[in-house]
Parts: sequence; C-alpha cells; structure tokens
Amino acid sequence: MTRVAAHSARPREGGDQGPGATSSPRSRLVGAEAFFVYILASDRNGTLYVGMTDNLVRRVWEHRTGAVAGFTRQYGVKTLVWFECHGSRHSAFLRERQLKK
Repeated sequence: MTRVAAHSARPREGGDQGPGATSSPRSRLVGAEAFFVYILASDRNGTLYVGMTDNLVRRVWEHRTGAVAGFTRQYGVKTLVWFECHGSRHSAFLRERQLKK
C-alpha cells in the first residue's frame, strides 16, 4: 500500500512555475532571502512529501539522514524530485498549500 503525504503535482508546462516563483532558482541561493517548495519521494511511484523551507540544502540533508523524527523518516522519503524558488515566505506557503490540495 502506498502512502501519500500530499497529492503529487508536476511543474507547469512551458517552465511557468506559478505565482511568486522566480525564473532562476540558482540565482536565489545566494544573497537575498529565498523560500523553497519541494517534493521528496521514497521510490518511483512511492510515498511523496511536500514541504517548504528557507534552506533547501539543509532541509534535504535532514530528510536524508533522518535527523528529525516524523513522516519522512518513518516512510523512507529521501529523494528530492522537484523544487521551486519563491521570493517571499507567503508565496511559498500558498504554493505548498496548492500542491497539497
């Protein structure tokens, strides 16, 4: 039985990442504040997890090492499969909620 923390969603076609997303996530990794919405998976066609953070590298490391007890450690959700960058915490929060619906 496959468990899902949130409904899966693919990035929009044509590169449009939705309201509030920046066109170049790499440019947002240094300098001004950036907020990320991301999807992790356990396996192909396995369990998905949708989350939001202001430090994507640290947060993925926490998931992979099981540093924080919870859903992802329990179900082995460790592989980053998608992310997008937002310029504000609010727009990232709204996008995360949109993906979880």
